Amino acid sequence: MPRGDLDKVTNELTKIQKRAAILISGAFRGTAGAALDTELFITPIKLRIQQIVEETAIRILTGPQWACPQTTKEPRKLTQRRLGGWSPTEAIAQKKPLRLLLGEKWEEKQAFVLAPWEAPIPCFIENQEAALETHNDIYEGAVCNTDSGRKTDMLFTDGSGFAGHIGASTASLIHGVISQRRYLGTDSQSTVYAAELSGIEMALAKTKTDNEGQAREVIIFSDSQAAIQAVQNPQRPSGQYVLTHIYNHVRAIRSNSQPTNITIRWIPAHVGVDGNEFADEAKGAALLGAGMGVATGTDEPIIRLAAAAKRATHPDAVSAARYAAYKIVGAIVGYWDQRDGLRQDVSNPQATRYVVNFMHRTGLLQQFQHVGIEEENDDDEPTGLAAMDLGVEDDGY
Repeated sequence: MPRGDLDKVTNELTKIQKRAAILISGAFRGTAGAALDTELFITPIKLRIQQIVEETAIRILTGPQWACPQTTKEPRKLTQRRLGGWSPTEAIAQKKPLRLLLGEKWEEKQAFVLAPWEAPIPCFIENQEAALETHNDIYEGAVCNTDSGRKTDMLFTDGSGFAGHIGASTASLIHGVISQRRYLGTDSQSTVYAAELSGIEMALAKTKTDNEGQAREVIIFSDSQAAIQAVQNPQRPSGQYVLTHIYNHVRAIRSNSQPTNITIRWIPAHVGVDGNEFADEAKGAALLGAGMGVATGTDEPIIRLAAAAKRATHPDAVSAARYAAYKIVGAIVGYWDQRDGLRQDVSNPQATRYVVNFMHRTGLLQQFQHVGIEEENDDDEPTGLAAMDLGVEDDGY
């Protein structure tokens, strides 16, 4: 859409939103639209349109790869862009906040993770007392098991975030304390939900690697009910690639000559279960290593999730406050320039006290009291719709 037409649509939608806000709040007709947006917690239309455009681009980037434009994966040369200009999707994908960093790639989603004829992993979610009792019984049976023909392995998983970093871990206590950990990136790249699934995937990968040629009973304990439900009924959420890895490991384990039964059970967190505590410590070590710049996982690229990227596109309180302040100050300055002598009137101490008293009684600036404005570089590249304003004719996309 050309810039002029986009501005017309934005202005019309802004007028409609302002009329609705006046009717809902009972404000005066002359109240500034930016002030109404701030007081009623309404996202400005311009920011809302930018958010919708960026979320649409994220769905395209993380969808089926055959449907994803090639220009969003590999940027074209400068000479090619000069001839044909930027396409809308390319302009958004190659600019902040959706531009990929070095060693980073988008997640890929599939239509199905589990075939209709394949059996899912048996998963059990009990209440806290029953889950602890079941864990104790399984642990006693695994330690005191004298039957050499059947072996029981107990694995504990955990995943969470700390200080803006996401990590996962798995731990085993049967043959000594053996733990593994993995760093999944920052909170703008991954989610805690994906970290919990990654812990289960790491446990299954360890089970596949430790193939001892005998029948086994593998029980995985996780403290995330959402992750267990996702494994039991895999769909297409953000982080589906982890579910794909999980069932790839399951197929490899089931193809062995010796039968291996895999079960996932829920265990409450931070109630004194040794395996869960060791997994939590290993996960903390992964997050601490990431903060110190120490590699804690594989050398594979960090996969950026759609759910984490969408959070960066949501206008926060700081963005809305800046936008509202920009609009209000611009309107006031424009009004000053139209009135002769108005600047002298406003500088009168009595007028200043009146304005301060009015703002205090109406609570006009209450939304700004907890908002911290951080200094940013004004030379940053434009994002969203601003990135599309490149002075190039519309190519009809």
